[in-house]
Amino acid sequence: MATRYEKREAGINRSEIRAFTDFPSKGIVFRDICPILKDPEALAAIIDLFEERVRETCPGVELVVGLDARGFLFGPLLAQRLRVGFVLVRKKGKLPGPTASVAYTLEYGQAEAEIQEDAVEAGQKVVIIDDLLATGGTLYATCELMKKQKAKVLGCLVVIELKDLKGAGPNRTRVRVLPWSSTEGPLAPGGCSAFRSIPLRSWEHSFIPDVPAILNTFSTTTLRSTFLSSFR
Repeated sequence: MATRYEKREAGINRSEIRAFTDFPSKGIVFRDICPILKDPEALAAIIDLFEERVRETCPGVELVVGLDARGFLFGPLLAQRLRVGFVLVRKKGKLPGPTASVAYTLEYGQAEAEIQEDAVEAGQKVVIIDDLLATGGTLYATCELMKKQKAKVLGCLVVIELKDLKGAGPNRTRVRVLPWSSTEGPLAPGGCSAFRSIPLRSWEHSFIPDVPAILNTFSTTTLRSTFLSSFR
């Protein structure tokens, strides 16, 4: 009998994630998730996995925090499932009123993340969601924003990891990978049968406390399915 993870992944495998070279700048390979968004089964499978993981590992979550811009696509769906609020973290200059901000580095340049000062209250428990983990800079900046607001980050969720950029690569704090059997397909060459650990970066002034749902891991030649659990 198929496990719940096999059933979810079967839906995700029917989607294609397209690659566009030299976008948004030369030397960058852009991963396009639009086919997932127009495939209701694949989209539901991803939100199912996010919901299950949050309910299992993030008790008492009060807000979902979505990152500009594609975190806005998955975040409200997850927040609705969890019956909690949704908060935007945007690029600098996009939000009205008093804001807090943190500068960070992207794989293709510099940026600044911003949140409205009254969006998150001190002590609130949040999970952060985005479509992609590249260098980890955006998640780091958002964790710093939450720290400024005195909120508690219970976890971070992403759909895709760009493995070659080592967002979960060498010299990083240990992360536990939750394996799950998978069907053969474009997003899943195979599964594994036991827990294993990979490193995840710790930061000078902060850290990413949890990245529990990286579903599709890209490298230069392969795309494998994983499901990241909490820091150990």
